Amino acid sequence: MSEPGFLRLLENKEDAILITDKIKVSDFVLNVLLDNRSVCYVSDSFPLLSNLNVIENITLSNMFHENETLQQAAAKVTPFIENLGMQDAILKRKESLSREEIIRTCLLRAVSRGSDVIITDFAKAGDLNILKDSLVKINKRLFLWIMCLEEELGNYNDFAFKTVRLAGYKL
Repeated sequence: MSEPGFLRLLENKEDAILITDKIKVSDFVLNVLLDNRSVCYVSDSFPLLSNLNVIENITLSNMFHENETLQQAAAKVTPFIENLGMQDAILKRKESLSREEIIRTCLLRAVSRGSDVIITDFAKAGDLNILKDSLVKINKRLFLWIMCLEEELGNYNDFAFKTVRLAGYKL
């Protein structure tokens, strides 16, 4: 089903595929969603910081925006870290992480911010499978928005998500 309704998605959270043929995904996120803490971008366009370990990457936003200590911020996400089996990775740096650990760390970063919508532009089936599997294991209801170009829509035929076309959306 195709319908214009991005703003309704923000109000009535649900899984969705957001289709665009004119907007660079990272520009859309930076200009439209940056100040919306309920939505977090999980993408290679917003990578983990190399000079921080996993737990620091996960909690950095809370330490900066909420003035929490590392211990306070980490305590909030510890159950989710355990749900994903990431306990052994929390002191690793980005360069020593597997692809699965990188995606899960980005997801945990979103959870630590209190986000309930995950927006991604992952087009590879393997990355999406890791993300979908992690969303189940994390044991917290999070909504998934997949942003793609019109010509990539076929990659997501297996998803029974609402389709929202952002074509013509002006930044």
